[in-house]
Amino acid sequence: MTWKKHPRHITDEQFSDGTTIDGNRIDTAMSDVVRRFNAVELGDLGNRFVQTQYASGWSPQTNADKHSWPWLTGHNTAGFVAGSSPDSVSNPYRVKGYQTPGMDVSSPGSIQKIWSTSYYMRRPAILSDLVLFMHVDNPDAGTRSYANTFKYGSSSPEGFSQYDGNKDFAIVVSADSPFSPEDRSQNNVVLHRANFDLAREWVTGIRKNSTTASEMSPQNPPWCETDTGGLWGVCLPLRGLNAPIPRDTRVRIDIVIPQYLAANIGGWETDNPWAQQRFDMTVTFLEEVEV
Repeated sequence: MTWKKHPRHITDEQFSDGTTIDGNRIDTAMSDVVRRFNAVELGDLGNRFVQTQYASGWSPQTNADKHSWPWLTGHNTAGFVAGSSPDSVSNPYRVKGYQTPGMDVSSPGSIQKIWSTSYYMRRPAILSDLVLFMHVDNPDAGTRSYANTFKYGSSSPEGFSQYDGNKDFAIVVSADSPFSPEDRSQNNVVLHRANFDLAREWVTGIRKNSTTASEMSPQNPPWCETDTGGLWGVCLPLRGLNAPIPRDTRVRIDIVIPQYLAANIGGWETDNPWAQQRFDMTVTFLEEVEV
C-alpha cells in the first residue's frame, strides 16, 4: 500500500466512530488546520524541478607538437610539474576508480590523460543525464583531422586482438569531500563506467551519396562534405541516472583516455591521443524550484 501522511501531521485531535465530539475539540482541530495551511511545509508540496543543462566540448589542435591542455596526466608525479620538482604532491592520482587494460596505473611509465570538469551545486540537485560524443571525420573523407577507430591495432594489450573494440576508456563522476575538497582520494564516486567496448557505441549520420534518390533539398547538412555522410563517432548516452547530489557539493566529471608508448596500438595513436577526436558533453541536472 502506498504510504500516506497520517492525519496527526495536521492535528493531534482525532475523530472516529465511537468517540466523543465536542465544540472545544473541533475548535482546536480547526485552529491546527488553519495554522498548517497558512505555513505550508516543503514536505507537503509535490517536488518540482527545473532542468539545467551544461554543454561543454573541446576541439583539439591536430598538430602533435602542440600542448595537451586541458588533458593532464593521471599519475601526478613530480616529474610532470613545471619548473623545479617538488618533494611530494598532494594528489598522486587525479582520479580514483578507473583501470586501463595492459597498464599499471601506479607506474610512471603507464600514462593516462584526464580531462576534468567540475560543477558546483549550491542546493541539493539530481544528476539526471550525461551524454558524451566523441566525433571523428567520415572514413571516406579525403582529408581527416580526427581519425580514431576506437579499436586495437596489431600491438594490442594482452587478452585483446587486432580490431577488437577499445576497453581502455573511462568516465568517472564524483563528488568532492566536504571536509577535504582538494583531496582526490576522499572523493565520493557517484558514477563509474569503464571496461566496456567502445566500438559497440559507434554511431553515424544518414549517409547520402550520388546513388540516393533526390527526395529532398539539400540532401546533406551544410557541415557535411558531399558523398561522405554526416556525423561519425562514439556516443555514450547515460540517461536516467537519478543520482542525488547534496547541497554545497562540487561535482567532478573526469574523462580518462590512454596514451600508449608502443606503435600500432590502435586508434589512440602514441603522441597525441587527445587529438584523435573532438569531444562534446552535455550534463543535465534537476534543481528543485525554490519557494
